[in-house]
Amino acid sequence: MLQGHTAHYLNVRKSNTKTADTTTPTTTAATTLKGKTGSKIKEKENTREEERKNKVDKETKRQKKEEEEEEEEEEEEEEEEEEEEEEER
Repeated sequence: MLQGHTAHYLNVRKSNTKTADTTTPTTTAATTLKGKTGSKIKEKENTREEERKNKVDKETKRQKKEEEEEEEEEEEEEEEEEEEEEEER
């Protein structure tokens, strides 16, 4: 009698696991919460990346301006030197 009961119990367990595998998993509060926090983390990372890109862009623009100003100053100095040489002649 006990063996039959155990065998029946095992058959029920097998059938329950088989049906459980084919069903779609349900979302729990923990998984939805985890998903929300994950998206918030991604948003923060994206904003940080954008801030970094903006800083880099600003820095490169500033460097380009400085280089252009230096080039203009050098050109002006060269022109002044040429004018002085012409005056001396």
